[in-house]
Amino acid sequence: QESRDLCHRCRGPREQERAMNQNAETCETCKKNPDLAWVTQAAAAGLTQLAETLRSGIPSEERSITRVTLRSSDSQGPRLSSMNPPPAPNRQLPSPPGRSFPSPTSLNFPSPSAPSPATSSQGVNLPTPLSVNHTIDNYLPPLAAPRASEAALREHAAALQHEVSLQKMALSSLQGEHDKLLAAFSRSQTRASTLEKKHAVSDNEIISLTEEKLRLQSQVMDLERDVEELSRSRDEFRQAAVQEGAQYIEIVNKASRLEELRADETRAWNRIKEEMERKIVALSAEGRESSSGDGEIISAEIAHTTRVTEEMDMGTGKSPPHSAGPLKIERADQSPLDEQIPNTLETSQESVESLKSEIRHLRERCTKAEKALREIQDESHSMEELAKSIRSRADLAVAD
Repeated sequence: QESRDLCHRCRGPREQERAMNQNAETCETCKKNPDLAWVTQAAAAGLTQLAETLRSGIPSEERSITRVTLRSSDSQGPRLSSMNPPPAPNRQLPSPPGRSFPSPTSLNFPSPSAPSPATSSQGVNLPTPLSVNHTIDNYLPPLAAPRASEAALREHAAALQHEVSLQKMALSSLQGEHDKLLAAFSRSQTRASTLEKKHAVSDNEIISLTEEKLRLQSQVMDLERDVEELSRSRDEFRQAAVQEGAQYIEIVNKASRLEELRADETRAWNRIKEEMERKIVALSAEGRESSSGDGEIISAEIAHTTRVTEEMDMGTGKSPPHSAGPLKIERADQSPLDEQIPNTLETSQESVESLKSEIRHLRERCTKAEKALREIQDESHSMEELAKSIRSRADLAVAD
């Protein structure tokens, strides 16, 4: 468990967050500084070889250590866009002649929990210091080997610098793209804020328009109710006008019938008047034969009756001053001989009294008829005015 918490490159402790992730092989320091990680890897490989040589006393070329060839940076697969170099399990620095530096992943590091061969007292016996010095003197490479390793290191450093320059160029291009994306993002944010403001304004306009629509709908409903009321009142006025027209026609018909009745009454009165005149003439003739004095009285009475009938024909409605009581004929120079008037005079007086009563009756009927005619004329005038007003109101209602 402790070996899992160590970095596979620098063999340093990883962070607690990386320790929770079993798939992570390197620490954050190695990811941020790949050159330092590779140098640390090469140094770790050299120290491992030296430790093995010191522990076993056998040169590295005699031990069966797997050699791993260097691979170019192009064969490592596509790099991540986050500029973190991928783990390089097969990359290693070129070793000098006679000495190889395998990668740390190609070596089997012993677990800290397991007993190491160097610390185990029951494993391989460690050589004495004299034998160690003898072994180092016998197995160290010649002096030319460090120079070759330095040249290889310089070449590898130049390659690494070239790779670093390429990565810097890629980083600069990515930074430019990142800046462009940030600018586009800021522009999109500006557009989004503008659109949000427009959306808020449009929402406010929609709310105001909705309120205006509701207000107009309520006004339209009120106007429709007013129109319905006006149409009902117009229909009522039309019905009233039709009814009043029918009433006016009925009144006109009644007036025409009254005119006909008046004409009939006038003709009947003319006939009665003619009959009375004939009777008066006959009575006057009989009175002349009886006595001259009585004839004068009868002729005066006849003249008075004729004048009354003419006044009735003219419609003046005047009544004679003696119409209230019965007619009395008196003579100033009456003598006892007057009592011996023949029966014809008495009969003539009775007929005159009957004529007077008939005249009074006819006069009353004429007065009633004239009064009824005046009432009918007044009513017809009022109905005409009412019909005119109704017609004018109906015309105004139809025009509206």
